[in-house]
Parts: sequence; structure tokens; C-alpha cells
Amino acid sequence: MVRDFFSDEVRVLIRPVKGYVRLMEAPLASPERAVLSRVLLLLAVIGAAGSFSSAGRLVLHHMVFVPVGWLALPLLQAAGLFVSLRFTDKPPPQLRALELYLAGNGPFFLFALGLSAVLLLASDVSATFGWLLASGLLVAFGFFTMGWSWLTSYGFYKSCAGCRPGKAARLVVLEWAVKIGLALVWYQTINNLLPQFVGTR
Repeated sequence: MVRDFFSDEVRVLIRPVKGYVRLMEAPLASPERAVLSRVLLLLAVIGAAGSFSSAGRLVLHHMVFVPVGWLALPLLQAAGLFVSLRFTDKPPPQLRALELYLAGNGPFFLFALGLSAVLLLASDVSATFGWLLASGLLVAFGFFTMGWSWLTSYGFYKSCAGCRPGKAARLVVLEWAVKIGLALVWYQTINNLLPQFVGTR
């Protein structure tokens, strides 16, 4: 079952618009189970990436507790999606829309596991990470991942919500504005936003 869902992520990753057209045509017996499976896959990839990066192998403790710190991610994704869908003429049912949208997480998976693979093969993890950061490669990879995620979101709005290209692009901007805005509000709420810029006192 996980293999089928992973093939969906790869299909959307490679060809966002046509990949989503194919997913829309596929019958779905249980949207609730599909959403749960995609969220669990997201958290499993996060746990695996964290475990590989920190321990060089899969550690049960990491696989369980690392994803806990990322539980807000699927919630932010859902919030951005549902706000944007309010501005579409033919949105899919909410659970079906969320299930389809989560199939666009391929770029994030590629970033997380790709970075983990580099650190896993490195003889000095700390030095390698420092070089990736200092050289700008890590930042470039992050922006590339974000841009690719915009393409998968664009494919969703165009293929699954029936939006014209211009409107699909505007909804991508709205969706990301909602997600980033809510993330900033959350960090400010826990008093962890300003210290990132002015330091702690």
C-alpha cells in the first residue's frame, strides 16, 4: 500500500499536471484512510531523515519522536489548501482534495532524503553540513525544493480544481502565504520568532 502511494508522489513529482490528472481518474474507496496513509508517509520520511542525519541509521526512538516536532506541517498544509479552495469554482470534496494535495510532497521527500544521503555518506557529518551551508548549496537546494513544490501545487489547482493557469498560479501564492503566515504566528506565539533575529536576553 505504501508503495502505491509512493508511486503517486513520484508521478506528481515528475509531471505535476498530468500526474494529478491520472490521480483524479483513479477510484478511491476511503478518503479518510488515504489521507491518514499520506500523513503517516510524510511523518515516516521526516523520522527517517532525522534518524539518518543524526545517527547514520534508523533508530526507533528517532522514528517515533522526531515526527512529533513536525506534526504542525500537515496541519499547515491543510490550512493553506482549504483557504485556497474557497476561491475555486469546482473544488473536490475536502478529504479527497487533501489526499490529492498531499501527493505533492515529493519535492520535500527528495530534499529530506537527499540531504540525509549526503550526510550518511560523509566521513565528517558536522564538517560536511557546515560546508553545504557555507557554500550556499544547502540554501540553493532548499529554494529549488520550494520552487518544485510550487509546481506540484500548481498542478493540483489546475488538474484537480479545474483552475485556469493564471488562477492556479495565484492560488499557489495564496496557499503559501497562509502557510508561512500561520507558521510565523505560531513561532511568535511560543516566543521563538524574535529571538531568531535579535537573540535572547
